Amino acid sequence: VEVSGKNAVVIGRSNIVGMPVASLLQSMDATVTICHSRTKDMVSHIRNADIVVAAIGKAEFVRGEWLKPGCVVIDVGINAVEDSTKKLGHRLVGDVNFKEAQGVASFITPVPGGVGPMTIAMLLKNTLNLARHSISLSRVPLRKSSKESAGVPPPSAQAAQPAAVLAAAGADGLSPVAAAEDLAVVMSSKSGDIWEAAVQACALREKVQEVYSKRAPPSVVLHAAANGSAPVSLITLGEDRRVVCSAGSVSEATAALSKA
Repeated sequence: VEVSGKNAVVIGRSNIVGMPVASLLQSMDATVTICHSRTKDMVSHIRNADIVVAAIGKAEFVRGEWLKPGCVVIDVGINAVEDSTKKLGHRLVGDVNFKEAQGVASFITPVPGGVGPMTIAMLLKNTLNLARHSISLSRVPLRKSSKESAGVPPPSAQAAQPAAVLAAAGADGLSPVAAAEDLAVVMSSKSGDIWEAAVQACALREKVQEVYSKRAPPSVVLHAAANGSAPVSLITLGEDRRVVCSAGSVSEATAALSKA
């Protein structure tokens, strides 16, 4: 969904949702209006919105007839309403009348199952960023850059490309790595060998840190062995994630790096 230049209305001004979301939308170059309990003629603001974020805490408050055709609706609300057909005697609904909005909005998040799972995902991303910060790595960007890498295959496709030895990855030896780029060692392992693989990775991490003059050793990513993928790969962790080089084993990778 393109946000830049769009009119966005945030319904609710709480410090937990409304205000942070408004700031986030502004940082993405949207024109933001914040509506709240004292807003006069709120419906007219909503009817002009390309993006509506509802976080007011009132069950099915926003009606479908208020929405601009084709708008995007993000329903943050979660409210319990009585429903005798349910085992618990109630069901969960959002701040937007979902049935009415479905025929008007181009995209709408359901309740439950919409914003909730994304909240969990962002909490995990924050946990990851804290872990990266603890070992002096840069944080994962909040969103992708508008400049997409053209013609660069995904990491999985790059990893599947055959490579005899680590040093053969580039025409002139090891592929170049920028000073600011963070690295990770990706290792394939069988389910029962995960701890053994982690121990083997220690020496390789130190060698990578030495060769590329990094302040901290690279992260280690362990995954189940897959056909066609190299047992050991060195990847960058930037937006244009790429495989720097790969090898058939940890010892082979360490030996190749020792000659670099």
